[in-house]
Amino acid sequence: MNEIKEVSRKNKRGLVILAVLSILNISYELLGQIQALIIGQLSKGQLEELINSAKKLTESTGVEDVYGIFERMYAVQRIQNDQFYFSHGFALITLVLGLTGVILMLQKKSSGFQLYIIYALLSCFGLFLYVPFDIIPIPVVIMNVFVSGIFVLLYHLNRSWDNKEQQPGDSEEIS
Repeated sequence: MNEIKEVSRKNKRGLVILAVLSILNISYELLGQIQALIIGQLSKGQLEELINSAKKLTESTGVEDVYGIFERMYAVQRIQNDQFYFSHGFALITLVLGLTGVILMLQKKSSGFQLYIIYALLSCFGLFLYVPFDIIPIPVVIMNVFVSGIFVLLYHLNRSWDNKEQQPGDSEEIS
């Protein structure tokens, strides 16, 4: 029985660590999206200046593969700037979904895990809604899918509240 309580405590600690990491990341991204919406759309000159400074940085590295990825990212940045309110509004809604999912998981509600999965999918593939497929850098998508997949897997492994059977001597209620 002591082993069961120890595993339960470890699962709870793991869930809290995951939740803190997620909340920090989502809050940081949320603040960035709110700041972007307050500042507003970049002018053509500001966008070109941003892109040129980034090009100089990539050219100084001398790595040709990185330059191709950055070229695609610049094209994505231009499209996001053209579709400013849709792209930032979509990102804002996605982040709020993720934050809500994490908070619900901390409250031991299984709907939080489902919301987090939706958030993970939207954050990985939402860009495909308004940017042509051939422009999006695939290595960036693969990295996003990999990181999101790890977090979804870790949340799944730490869903102690979702067990159907209540263990004897467990004083915590499972909803």
